[in-house]
Amino acid sequence: RRHSSYFKMRQLLLYAVVLFMLAAAECTTLPGPLRVIKELQSQQLYQNAVERGSKIDDTMADAQLPPPKPATIRVAVQYTYGENVTQQQKSMIEELTEATVRVIQQHIQVKVPVQDTLLVAPQYVTEDYCAAVNAYANETGFTCDGPGWTPDFTNPSIPRPDAKSPWLENVALLEAAYFLSPSCATSLNETTGEVTWDPACRRSSDMNKTALQTDFYLNVIVPGMFCSEDGSTTTLAYASFMFTDVTTNRPTMGFMAICPSAVDYNMAGQIVEIITHELIHALVMNQGLFPLFVDDNGKLLGVDKVMRQVTSPANDTSDTRTNTTYLVTPNVVEEAQQQFNCSSLIGAELSTADLSHWHLDIYQGDIMTNLYPNLDGSNVRISRVLLALFQDSGWYVTDINKGSYLSQFRNEGCSFPTLKCEAFMEKVPDQQYYCNDPSTQLSLTYCSANGITRQYCIGEPFAGYHQCPVYISPRARVPLNLNISWEDYPLSIRQANCMSPLFTNIMSADDPYGEEVRSSQAFGWSIGQRSRCVNVTLPLTSTNPPYTARILYNTSATPMEPVQDPAVQRYSAGQCWPAQCKDGKLYYRIKGKLVYCPAGKTVSLPQLVKGLSSGTITCPANPRAVCRTLACGGGRCSPEGGQCFEGECVCRIGYHGRRCDRRYYKTDPNSLGGEVLRPVMEGH
Repeated sequence: RRHSSYFKMRQLLLYAVVLFMLAAAECTTLPGPLRVIKELQSQQLYQNAVERGSKIDDTMADAQLPPPKPATIRVAVQYTYGENVTQQQKSMIEELTEATVRVIQQHIQVKVPVQDTLLVAPQYVTEDYCAAVNAYANETGFTCDGPGWTPDFTNPSIPRPDAKSPWLENVALLEAAYFLSPSCATSLNETTGEVTWDPACRRSSDMNKTALQTDFYLNVIVPGMFCSEDGSTTTLAYASFMFTDVTTNRPTMGFMAICPSAVDYNMAGQIVEIITHELIHALVMNQGLFPLFVDDNGKLLGVDKVMRQVTSPANDTSDTRTNTTYLVTPNVVEEAQQQFNCSSLIGAELSTADLSHWHLDIYQGDIMTNLYPNLDGSNVRISRVLLALFQDSGWYVTDINKGSYLSQFRNEGCSFPTLKCEAFMEKVPDQQYYCNDPSTQLSLTYCSANGITRQYCIGEPFAGYHQCPVYISPRARVPLNLNISWEDYPLSIRQANCMSPLFTNIMSADDPYGEEVRSSQAFGWSIGQRSRCVNVTLPLTSTNPPYTARILYNTSATPMEPVQDPAVQRYSAGQCWPAQCKDGKLYYRIKGKLVYCPAGKTVSLPQLVKGLSSGTITCPANPRAVCRTLACGGGRCSPEGGQCFEGECVCRIGYHGRRCDRRYYKTDPNSLGGEVLRPVMEGH
């Protein structure tokens, strides 16, 4: 369904918006007044759930519900567009949203699916909550006109959705037929907002229309109220739940606000990742939903069985990570421990910026961190720990084996997930995640630990995400606080990747020295599914054909201006050669010669490779990290949709199949603003 609407109506924030999370380069921190309102909302919602939780079994018995038979989740999507949204943007959003629904359906089932049409129970806004909204009206611009039902379909003087309610983020035109009539309530506590519903009542707020046979209504709003008209902010999209089931607490309706800039400045494949991220916020990964999790019998688990906060005194000098929050449900704990091979890990750590994302450092690569793509160039993925969270909510059934382990520090023990970053760097000096050398900022100096891409060191931590500087891959979007726009990066910086021509050969067009072409001919550098990055000390000199590889960009220039003097040399640069692993040993094929690369050692190439007169390579400190990405065999993973990890193909979000060679949408994943990015040159 589509609706056009005038987006200048005065609106209120809903509970979900106060908890909104951004699928963007940076996550926005809510203003102080809204945080106060959020705390009041959260308290009321949880208190209502506690009261309702004691009645769940009786409610199910009274309704004579059949034994639960899990079924693939059904999602009904309704679109509301602003007047300036173009037809091309609408078509892209609708196609990719439907693809996202299929991604979710691939991974989860509803434990207790809706047996008939879905009628959503409206919420009751209490006098206290309404007063709290009005108390901050000057700061927030939102008002509440009094306690009552939301949405209110009975008062014709109140716009639809009603302007008094803090539940609706924007003017999404909700269908009255999708909501239970308040007349189905058998009791109402106007002080707490707790409602008891007649389980046999099927009256909707509009009996002239029929509700849908679905498990979840999703209201997609374009643009959202936090989107900038000129695309100047980093906000791409945000989402949350709106209403929950009166029997199971499972979310039954949610919203997703998408900014047009997300469509205009991201390739189609990235948009699918953004929308998937947001839909998961509405379904399960949301700090407002965690207190509502239930056990196998439908009883509330209780906050203490879902989340655990670890604090420390102000003068704490220990090396252990503290002042953080973990999810501690059983399957989440088990999968977090297996991810790192750390049996003492107490749970899965949440973001320090909010409690609705995984901690960016620890779960880098999962679709539910607040920054992506992955810093090491590997595919963003739905991880095993994320599917464990779905399972532990009590609302969904998953096959955790359909998720993937994350590549970062996989099976490397307890140090990374338990130590503060400074202590970890000291204990594991050859690690390749954190960095502390400001001179490497914005220089392509190192290869990622898995060998997929080149990396450079961000000399300052990302605010709210990292306590230490990190290596970031050129494919990862960089926050705007670095004062360098994404569009201003040279293509060689943002497109470097050993596995895809789109992210490598395209840089030749902007290369003033033709470096990519000439160096590939001289040294046999190669792009492909089995090519991996290794650090090369420059200059690297070939005698046949004659060529010397030198620095292209001055690392002291701001930002990254081309070097005027070609004689200037760079100490090290990551380059891609075909790689293979045998009996745990890592080899690179350099100009036809198979070169063994011992862990952490420096190898002189002229001694081993005919036709090279200078240059050395520095072998990865942890060959296992590279070999994990090479264990699938040639041709097993689709170059477009998959990457190898631990013998299995890990699909890009939106792809499926054993080889990740099938896609849930027709638009080219490399389409940007209606045009498809293609390599400038093929075949090398």
